[in-house]
Amino acid sequence: MEYKEFFDLLEAGHITTGTRVWITDFRHRDIMQKPIRHIPPTHVEIHGDGKSSTPIMRTPYSVNYYFSPIGRSGKLSNKVVLPYDNTAYGEAVHVFYDLEDAKAHYRTQCEDIRRQIIEARAIENARFDRIEAELDKRLAEY
Repeated sequence: MEYKEFFDLLEAGHITTGTRVWITDFRHRDIMQKPIRHIPPTHVEIHGDGKSSTPIMRTPYSVNYYFSPIGRSGKLSNKVVLPYDNTAYGEAVHVFYDLEDAKAHYRTQCEDIRRQIIEARAIENARFDRIEAELDKRLAEY
């Protein structure tokens, strides 16, 4: 589900801080650049307003809730994952209750990025073909 839906459930009290969920996010603004955010399916615990009993820093960047990854041993990491990226658009992570749903969504995002790479490659190849044809034309003159 989108984080907005998850946030509404938190605000309504249907989900509480300390709940463990899965998050994922993999997006590019420009496929030729590094990703805006790359979070493979990650098991996390939700925290709000810095009031959790875990040794996590206070809520950063004025967000109401944030996530703490859960390590293999089941202990919380000191890392903080914000629900929104740091772009002007502020797109949010996707939240899932089930690992399989998170993996399926992540695969969908990867397939979308692969499609974007294929399209970008076709555009760049066409551009290089035009440059090469222009060079061949100039070489033929000499």
